[in-house]
Amino acid sequence: MSSKLYQGIFIPYSGRPEEVELNIESGSIQRKLNCKLTDYVTLWAKDYKLCLFCDDVGVKKDLSVNPLATRLACSLFGNTTYHLPVLGNTLLLDDEKNLTFKDLSTLLNAPTDIPHTEEIANCLIADLFQVKVPYEISFKKEFRTIHIVCREVSGKENMSQLPFPHMCYLGEDMESLLIENTYWNYIVVQVKNIDCIKMTESKRSLDPFRVFIDEKLSVFQDESIINNKKISNILSMLLVSAEEVDYSEHGYKNDITTNLVEKINEIRNKFDKSSLKKLNY
Repeated sequence: MSSKLYQGIFIPYSGRPEEVELNIESGSIQRKLNCKLTDYVTLWAKDYKLCLFCDDVGVKKDLSVNPLATRLACSLFGNTTYHLPVLGNTLLLDDEKNLTFKDLSTLLNAPTDIPHTEEIANCLIADLFQVKVPYEISFKKEFRTIHIVCREVSGKENMSQLPFPHMCYLGEDMESLLIENTYWNYIVVQVKNIDCIKMTESKRSLDPFRVFIDEKLSVFQDESIINNKKISNILSMLLVSAEEVDYSEHGYKNDITTNLVEKINEIRNKFDKSSLKKLNY
C-alpha cells in the first residue's frame, strides 16, 4: 500500500480552518482529530471526490457543534438531506485534489452534485436478475470480508484503523485479485476498482465471504456502476453470492435505494441467503 500524502482542510469547531498534509495510512487523521476511531460522511460537489471525517463517538463525548462542517454536510450530502449537526473538529479530504482555502470557499457556496441514483439502481437491478446461481460456497466457519467504499480516502482511513491480519487495499496500482485467493482475509476496495476482483471460473467450492457496504447510500450512488458494465456485473455477483451482506448508513434513506435493497433481498432469499443487515454502532 502506497504512502500517498493528502492535503486537506482541518475545520475546528471553534477557530480558523487550516490546510494540513496527512499520511492517512499512518493514522494521521485519528491523531489530528485526537480520537481512536473516526466516522465520515461522503459529500457530493462537481469536480470533487470529498469525505468529511469526524470523531466516531462525538455524541458520547458531548463535543460541541461544528457550524462550518455542519453547513458543508447539509448542503453537499447528495440526493437526500442531512439533518444532524456535525460535532467536534473535522477534516475535509478529497481523493484527487490537494484542498486549499480557495476550495473550501468554493464548496461552502457550491450546489450538491446530485448523483444519478435512479439510473444506477436500475442498472444494478437489471444485472442482479441476470445472476443465475451463486457460486457454490464451502461450509467453513471463518468468512473473508470484502469491504466496499465509495471514496479512496475513506478506504485508506478504514485500513489504518482495522486490526485484521492479511488485509489489503485493492487500488488502481494493484494487480487483479482472484475471488478464490484465500491469503487475504480482509479486502478494502473502492466501487470504481471492484472490477479488479476477478470471479473464478473454477467449479470447485469457494471459501465463504462476507460483503460490507460502507455508507450504503454513497456506494449505491457511485456512478462508476453505470460507467463500467463490468463493475455493475461484479458488484451484483458479490451481492448475491456472499454469505452475508452488511451495511452502514447515517439513517437517511430515499425510495430509490430502499427499493434497490428490497430487490437485492428478494434475489438473495431465493437462494436461501439472508437479507442485507444494517450494522449498529
